[in-house]
Amino acid sequence: MNSIPPNQSIPAEDIGRFDNNSEDLSISKNLLMECAGIQVVEATISHFDLSKDETILIFCGTGNNGGDGFVAARHFASRGYKVIVYLCGSPHKIRTPEALLNWKILNNLLLSVKINIIKDSSQVETFLKEIVKMKSGLIVDALLGTGISGKVREPITSTIHWINKCSIPIVSIDIPSGMDPNTGKIPDIAVNCNYRVTFHREKMGLSSDSNKTVRSIGIPLEAELFVGKGDLIYALKPRPKVAHKGQYGKLLIIGGSMNYAGAPTFAALAGIEFGLDLVIVFVPKSIDGTIRAFSPNLIVRSGKSEIFTTSDLVKAKELAQWADSVVIGPGLGNDVKTVQFCQEMIRWLDAQKIPTVIDADAIKVLAQMVHDNNFRLTNPATIITPHQRELKRILEYLPPQIRDVPSDIYNFMEHIAPKLHQIGGIYIYKGKYDIILNSFLELNKSDRSDLNYRQIRLNTSGAASMTVGGTGDVLAGLSGSFLAIKNDPFESAISSAYMNGKLGEISDKKLGHRISATDMINEIRKFLKIFINL
Repeated sequence: MNSIPPNQSIPAEDIGRFDNNSEDLSISKNLLMECAGIQVVEATISHFDLSKDETILIFCGTGNNGGDGFVAARHFASRGYKVIVYLCGSPHKIRTPEALLNWKILNNLLLSVKINIIKDSSQVETFLKEIVKMKSGLIVDALLGTGISGKVREPITSTIHWINKCSIPIVSIDIPSGMDPNTGKIPDIAVNCNYRVTFHREKMGLSSDSNKTVRSIGIPLEAELFVGKGDLIYALKPRPKVAHKGQYGKLLIIGGSMNYAGAPTFAALAGIEFGLDLVIVFVPKSIDGTIRAFSPNLIVRSGKSEIFTTSDLVKAKELAQWADSVVIGPGLGNDVKTVQFCQEMIRWLDAQKIPTVIDADAIKVLAQMVHDNNFRLTNPATIITPHQRELKRILEYLPPQIRDVPSDIYNFMEHIAPKLHQIGGIYIYKGKYDIILNSFLELNKSDRSDLNYRQIRLNTSGAASMTVGGTGDVLAGLSGSFLAIKNDPFESAISSAYMNGKLGEISDKKLGHRISATDMINEIRKFLKIFINL
């Protein structure tokens, strides 16, 4: 199994995503940094004719790019090269645990590596006058990496100015410091390197650069294709420091019936605990009092009668236009008049391009629309959350559960994905492992085993105890919540699947194998606090 072709460039932020996902696979960031530093040394030695009589000058920033430089310094020294490290910035500003660890290691190598600290621009000229007198053979640029954007600050600005004036060969780690990795543009100033060692995959804005090598640092295929904490961190947008009510997400839940008052409530409570500003539950008149009794945090709007009918369309559309996203289906019921209401809402939401989650009973309605009217979704912000029996209604045959990796994924892409591509939608196929598919994207017909992480992902989080009723309603509420804070729809789907599974794992670990949807909802705020503070 392969992911996207190795020569295909990717956005710079995806590398950070894969680093974090690797941690979910028990591959530490320390290990990845160690591999990166070693690859810099090996690539540099193979590309340049370095003399051990000449000194290698390594200029490091205080981020992970600098951490790669610290590791490279150690390995250059271990191979007999003379090394001087220049830290541009104060040591107490070293930002990550893995960079700090390698800085501490470097400070213990009193015989192997010389260290100088450039705390401000006034020190740059002093150190550089000393460098001119040395016999230097190479400069390694480890000042700024892919996480930096905008104007370069001192003392790095002055350091880059001087580096660019040198007649010494320059190797940049990952990207030339100061360059935007996604556009290749230079907002202010950047290092003019002769050669570049980048990792895992080329960055989007530098794909035309030929003076480079792309080296593996051990990020596995699973870090791309399996949903992980890197995806969730990327999707959890911080609440604006200056904001008004409603600016951090407005979610509408449409659902409920006499037999299923809990389903829309679980979805709504998930949105509230997620931290959305406003969540409205639109339910039939028969259960509005029951829903209100669940929590004073719930805003309830009721239909005109005991079940939803087409007479409720005006109110439903009015509320949907207010919302940032809509979840339709939890506990909706199968009455003929309700089905007519749901059909019209699905058509209208699709035409209006309102971010929508189609869940539970609404999936049955969608399946009927597909088979009876050849309906196809056109709204790219539509998430559909079927379990096995619900997907059967769409496909008209029972699909296999995803249990055996990778053979079941191949089968899914070969036989199921093409059918879903004809219908449209972003699918979270729930099971032991969840498959998340963006069926709007064209399939790779030449080789479906060549998987694209932007199109299909596998979520392995979860617990067997999540088979209880209500956990799917929580997933629907989370999916709507991620959509409500203006996430990309596919990002919303993969993040909600991962988070829902993790909530199940946490509840299962705390309470044993007898959990409820309420238990999972009660863990949302604590779970998010951990991730937002990462």
